[in-house]
Amino acid sequence: MDTDLATAWRVMRRFCLLVNLGAQTQHLIHPEIIHETMVAVVYRLHRMDFTAGSLDETVRLGLLAFSHHVFLQWQDIKLPYRHFPTTYQSCILGLRLVDGVSSQLMLWLLMTGTNSVFDISDEAWLREHLREYAERCQVKTWKEMQEILKSFMWIALLDEQRVKQIHDLLYLDKGEMLE
Repeated sequence: MDTDLATAWRVMRRFCLLVNLGAQTQHLIHPEIIHETMVAVVYRLHRMDFTAGSLDETVRLGLLAFSHHVFLQWQDIKLPYRHFPTTYQSCILGLRLVDGVSSQLMLWLLMTGTNSVFDISDEAWLREHLREYAERCQVKTWKEMQEILKSFMWIALLDEQRVKQIHDLLYLDKGEMLE
């Protein structure tokens, strides 16, 4: 992975861990930390340029989607690029053909997109791929899904209810309901 992209990933991951710890201990994070993290991550990601469809580009778009959800979506700020969903979908679908990409990463990229970019009720391709990668990761319960998402980036305070609904919808569509 590109060095600057890896740095953005580490900063965002550390931020998620701090937010989760703060939520558990009921200690608020200082607004300066939120703003500084947003600037450090989002501006860095916007300046990067990778080959379309590459692993680096797909991870960059995944981090932008995740960052948008964490920092901006709650302020009703929409994604700035109308073509972002199409570009992100294309990268995810293209990444399926790359050897060595883990099923867990694919599941995180798909769930990140579902949580911030795509509408799962309108996207048959998304439901299909989420099920496929959940099966590849042997995810049968909500707790197993949580563990995979937490192993990458996850903010329970923001994501818990929405992503659980998405998980449940995937299994309701199949006539299954797993807790």
